[in-house]
Amino acid sequence: VISASIDEVMGRRKSRYHPQSLDRVMADLRTRSGRYAVVGVPCFVTATHHLRRQDPALAERIVFTVALVCGHLKSARFSDYLAWHSAIRPGALDEIDYRHKVEDRPANRYAISVRSGDQSSVRGVETIPMSDWGIGLFKLGACDVCDDVVGETADLSCGDAWLPPFMSDWRGDNLVITRSELAEQIVADGQSSGQLELIDWTVEQAAASQASGLRHRREGLAVRLAARQRDGRWAPSKRVAPDHVALRSDYGSMIQLREQIALTSHAAFARAVAHDDLGAFDVEMRPLVSRYHGSRSKTAVRSWGARVLHRTPPWLERSIRRLTGGRRFS
Repeated sequence: VISASIDEVMGRRKSRYHPQSLDRVMADLRTRSGRYAVVGVPCFVTATHHLRRQDPALAERIVFTVALVCGHLKSARFSDYLAWHSAIRPGALDEIDYRHKVEDRPANRYAISVRSGDQSSVRGVETIPMSDWGIGLFKLGACDVCDDVVGETADLSCGDAWLPPFMSDWRGDNLVITRSELAEQIVADGQSSGQLELIDWTVEQAAASQASGLRHRREGLAVRLAARQRDGRWAPSKRVAPDHVALRSDYGSMIQLREQIALTSHAAFARAVAHDDLGAFDVEMRPLVSRYHGSRSKTAVRSWGARVLHRTPPWLERSIRRLTGGRRFS
C-alpha cells in the first residue's frame, strides 16, 4: 500500500511476513505526483532500482529506498500453518501478527497472534511444531539462490539486533545501516532530536548480528550452487562460487536437507488441507526435520531446550547462551 501521512506510516509498521507484490503500487505511483520512499525486502528494493532505470516516471517519484534484513520469504501457507495450530482452518484467517510483542518476553522469543472473526489466540512459537524460521518450511525456491541478506542496494537497511543485550528487550532493537547522505542525515536528525538512541557498531558486530543469514547465503549458497551443477540444473550467476568439497561434507548434507524440507512442505501441506488433517503434515515432515537436527533424540532435546529457554528470565537466558556458545535452540 501507499502511505501518505505519518499516521498511516505509524499504523502500518511492524513485521509482515505474508507474501506480497508491489506491481499495483508501482502502477499507482505512475499516476501520482510527489516523492516516495519504497520499503521492502532486498529483492524488492533491487527490483525497484531496475524499474527506476527503465521508467522515467518512477525514477522521478521514487527518491529513497529502505530494505528490511531478510532471512527468506515464505508462501502464504506459512500463515495458514501457524493459524491452524490455533484451530483456525486455512482460508478462515482474518488477521495475523507474526511478531506480537509481549511485555517481559524478550524480542527473540516470538509470539504469534491470529484472529478469525471473534476467535483469537496468542502463542509463543516454541509451542508450535517446526515453526523455527531457519528450518525453511514453505520457503520460496528463489530464496535459495539469493545472496543479499541486508538489502545492499538500499539507502537505509533495518533489521533485528540479534546480539546480547538487545535480544532481551521485549520492544525490540534495530540494526541500522546507512548508505547515502540523505539516510545519514535522517538518522543523525533523529539522534539530535532525541527520537533515536544510537550505539555505533563495528562491521564485525553488524555481521555477527546476522550470522546465520550470512552463512546461509555464503557457505550455504556455495553448496546449493554445487548441487545444481552436479544435477545439471540451471542457477543464476552469483558472487559465490560453487563449493563441491563442502557439498560432500556433513554441512553440505544439512544444507541440502534444508532445501528438501522447503520443497516437501508445499506439497505435504496441500495434502493436509485436502484431507483436513494438520497432524498428517506434522507426521510427514517430522522425519526430515529430525534428520536436519541430527536425530530424533537431538530434536527432542532442542524442543525441550527451547521450551525452557523461552520461560527463563532475560538475565538467566544470557548466562545460558554464554555457556552454550551463544547458540539458539529455536
